[in-house]
Amino acid sequence: MKRVLIVDDDLITRKTASYILTKEGYFVEAVESGNRALQKLSDEYYDLILLDIEMPVMNGFETLRYIRNNPATKDVRVAFLTGDSTQESVIQAANLNASGYIVKPFIPENLIARVQEILAGA
Repeated sequence: MKRVLIVDDDLITRKTASYILTKEGYFVEAVESGNRALQKLSDEYYDLILLDIEMPVMNGFETLRYIRNNPATKDVRVAFLTGDSTQESVIQAANLNASGYIVKPFIPENLIARVQEILAGA
């Protein structure tokens, strides 16, 4: 069973994405901040991290930098799940070796399809 960590300060997004992916057979955990995500990653392995950009304290870009700079987590697939669709953010995500970019609000079928593609390495 593939393990997914959702990192988003918005409770509704965490619950909705968790429900959709759990129903598809994924093991899903969700946290509200980049700091909590880094704590989880120190103890747990995930096949995919879905990461919001706009979060208080530590934004998604900062969180991804920490993940990529840690030898234990540098190869984990990380996709942004965000309402930020600006070209600058998409480019910054690519420069940080993000595995994908999913814009909110999402359609459940599209979220599932993108997660499957990212996990398959597409």
